[in-house]
Amino acid sequence: SNMVDHGKGPQVIPALEKAGYVDAMRLRGQAGQQTFLPAEDELRIDYIWVSEPLADGVHSAAVWPEPAGEEVSDHRPVLVEIEI
Repeated sequence: SNMVDHGKGPQVIPALEKAGYVDAMRLRGQAGQQTFLPAEDELRIDYIWVSEPLADGVHSAAVWPEPAGEEVSDHRPVLVEIEI
């Protein structure tokens, strides 16, 4: 299922939140970072969801910086460090 149904808004996000999952990027104040290229499309379509018990251990979250050289994907990697 797509995270976003273009024109209708998020489809999966409310269901994940209702089930108790937490957006790790939002938890660390990084939710506004763009994850989809090209740069003129300011979209965040890549997420890392964690269960509520793991949410307290989310130490950091970030979108991988711009690649040096040729791009291998139109998505930028999303990284989360969790202390267990």
